[in-house]
This record gives sequence, structure tokens and C-alpha cells, in this order.
Amino acid sequence: MYPVDMRLRPSGNKGPVATRLDSFEAYHRGSAWTWEKLALTRARPIAGDSGLMRDIDAAIRAALTAPRDERQTRHDIVEMRRLMLAEHGRKGVWDLKQARGGLVEVEFIAQSLQILNEARQPEILERNTLAALANLRDHGLLDRFDHDALREAALLYHRLTQVLRLSLDEAFVPGDAPEGLRRLVAQAAAAPDFATAEALVRKDVWDLSRHSAGLCVRFTTASPAIHCRWTVTSTNLAMPHMPATGVSGVDLYVKHQGTWRWLACGFPREQTNQAALVSGLPAEEREYLLYLPLYNGVSEVELGVARGATV
Repeated sequence: MYPVDMRLRPSGNKGPVATRLDSFEAYHRGSAWTWEKLALTRARPIAGDSGLMRDIDAAIRAALTAPRDERQTRHDIVEMRRLMLAEHGRKGVWDLKQARGGLVEVEFIAQSLQILNEARQPEILERNTLAALANLRDHGLLDRFDHDALREAALLYHRLTQVLRLSLDEAFVPGDAPEGLRRLVAQAAAAPDFATAEALVRKDVWDLSRHSAGLCVRFTTASPAIHCRWTVTSTNLAMPHMPATGVSGVDLYVKHQGTWRWLACGFPREQTNQAALVSGLPAEEREYLLYLPLYNGVSEVELGVARGATV
């Protein structure tokens, strides 16, 4: 048995414990918050009249595939994850679920990409996280390399989480753990010993998880000029084997005739940088990707467009 927080139902403490199907449908058509849409990607009927279960399943699918304001949805998702990290993400690398780069992050990526794209591609909907990631990859919404990295991370986190949940009632502290548990953790990580397993989430790897490699801002605008201001978290703007443009710079791509093409680079000179990425473009709507730094974190990024233009 699991405790259920009844305050999380749509009407909080004021409404009925069980809701009518038409009330459920109406709520998700007009009142549901973005976090409820994310949670709905995992929802499924598990028992009851077969006809009612089909109706519930259809109602869930209709709620998830309805058109939505993508800009507002992206904002809601980023803000929600920021709040979660502020509340739960400071316990260290062995908080496998809540920490930055942990299991919740993998699930967030799968759920977010689904609700952002289901209106156009309803066939991507999948309740299981690993199956959802595969669907997103197969429909061109997730790069194969990113899919493989997310899948391996999810499998590793699941194996480690199962071992620790079965063995402990409290948080895992490696220095206090008995040798037998350390061996189980190593086996779950497919590592020869605990030191090797711990290296999978050692500080260096943890620090890398704070970098913005692979993250991008996707937007459309008809502005003839695009500027960018961004702030990186480390003062080490370059590496011995990689210039500052790769370590801490930003790259702008534009979609042209169905293909993404590199357009401009923002060169970093200090922690907070401002660059005029492009100007003089014909004023017509285009889709862009702004890729963030590879080997630095980003605390803030802003886009600037010509007066009167929108993003």
C-alpha cells in the first residue's frame, strides 16, 4: 500500500475523491496545469469495466494530443524543474532520483518532448519512459546519441535504485555502508568493485552533468537581427585542447528547406557575454536553434530581436 496525497487531485481538498469522466475531460480541456499534463503521460486505467477503461484511455489521449501554447508550455516546464531542483536537488550524486541529471531528469525529458509534440504526432504517446524515448528517437524528435545516453542512464538508475530501496530505509551514505551492500551496488552498476561504480557518479562526472552540452533554445522569429546575452557558470572559458567558442560559446542554426544549417557563433570573452549573432536578414518567419556551451554551465540566456519583432 502507498500513501496518496489527496490534495493533489484537481479540486484539492474541496472536491470529491472520485470524479466523473465528463468532469475529468472538462478539467483537462480548460484548467489543467502543465505539470498535470506531464503526469498524465504516465496515467493508465488498471481495473474496472472494460468499456469505461477504453473511455478513460481515450480521454487521456485526447487531453494529451490537444493543441497547446508551446512557448508557455516550455516556460512552465523549465520553471517547474527549476523549482524542483531548488527544493530537492541539493542532496548529492547518490540522490539518484531527484539530483540534477538523475532519474527525474530523464523522465522529464521524455514527458516534455511528448506533450510538446503529441498534437502533431499523436503516435509518439507511450507511458513507459524507455519506450517513450525510443518512440521519440524513431520519429526524429530525439537524436540517436541522446537517446542511447538517456536509456543507459535510466537503466543504471533503475538498477541502483532497486538495490538501495530493498536494502535501506534511509539515504545511502557510501562511507557508512556495509561491504556487502557496496558489493551489491557494484554489481547493479555492472562494475568490478564499488570504487568503479562510484566513479560513474563521481564529482568529475557530476560536474559534467551541470554543463549545458546538447541543450538548445528552439524559437521562431521574423526579426532581421538576432542578438544573444548569456552568462556561464565557470570562469574557465577555454580548454588546452578546445577554444572558448566550443567550451563557452553559443551557436545559432536556422532551418532552411527542411535542413538545419549553421548560421553564426557567439564568441565568449568573459562570464557574461553579449553578441550580435546575425543582422540584415529578410524579415520573414524562420525557425532557429541556439545551442548552448559544450563544457560550461549556463545560469542565464537572453535573446534580442529588432524592435517590433517577436520570438
